[in-house]
Amino acid sequence: MYGSEGTVGVYYSNAQGIRLRYTHLMATDFSRAYVEASKKRLRFSSLWFQMKFWRFIKKWRMVRRYFASKKIHSSLAPCALTAQFDAAADHFQKHTWAFVEEVLSSDFLDELCSNWPKKFYLEPPREQEKSYNIGFSWICGMEPDFRYYDPHGQCRILRTFLNYMRSDEVALRVKKITGSEEELFCYSFILTDAEPGAEVIPHKDSIQDDADAVNFFNIIFFIDAAGGKNSGALTLSRDNELRRIIFEPPRLRNTALLYNSLSDYYHGFPPIASGKFRRSIGVQFCGRAFVQKQHS
Repeated sequence: MYGSEGTVGVYYSNAQGIRLRYTHLMATDFSRAYVEASKKRLRFSSLWFQMKFWRFIKKWRMVRRYFASKKIHSSLAPCALTAQFDAAADHFQKHTWAFVEEVLSSDFLDELCSNWPKKFYLEPPREQEKSYNIGFSWICGMEPDFRYYDPHGQCRILRTFLNYMRSDEVALRVKKITGSEEELFCYSFILTDAEPGAEVIPHKDSIQDDADAVNFFNIIFFIDAAGGKNSGALTLSRDNELRRIIFEPPRLRNTALLYNSLSDYYHGFPPIASGKFRRSIGVQFCGRAFVQKQHS
């Protein structure tokens, strides 16, 4: 399943056997011309072959991680959002989006970068619309253990990050930044690793069509990237071809883009240039009423 930048439309069972539906992140309202241009550009590229044979790559990666070294990468640095995060409140409440620099404590960021999971811990790209590696996905109602991606429990720092995002402290801070009157909960979490050629075709999230969704907010944590033009900066735009840009993040290391999923703008990024990369974690927060409705 895909996270804040991704699409998904599946059912899964949580530890209690309750079937939960995860469809709110379906992408919608693409530009047909943009999609066709992307398809032509992608054809016969390295990424195109990865997507064509993603099932085989997925199985090979599963074998790799099962037989991987059992070394545990300890998580020593506490995860913490800096005061810069809270300072984004005024801008967010005026514009429905905000960009935060130096968002994570530096010691935690350094540890996260040092212990970033190898590719075989992740699912290979398979969708043209969001053509990157994904992994360590969680949605409200699931056990926060990442066993599928990390069968030997090696990547502890990602559990540390998830548990912090699920804390009452972070939920309250997001509530204050967004100005939401409703109590908020961490709803989903996902890691993405984008390589040359990867892109997110500009779109809106179909959650906008869900009458039950009153408060829905995305936070994209840019952990590390090559930097410069075409490095995977998720861009907000008034149109679905990235011609009328509202904001393009200038830095992609220890920064975050917060935006209201229900706002009337698009998001995406053009193909990542050769020799570049982008590593990020997407987290969603939503209101109590939506969570209760999904689990009813």
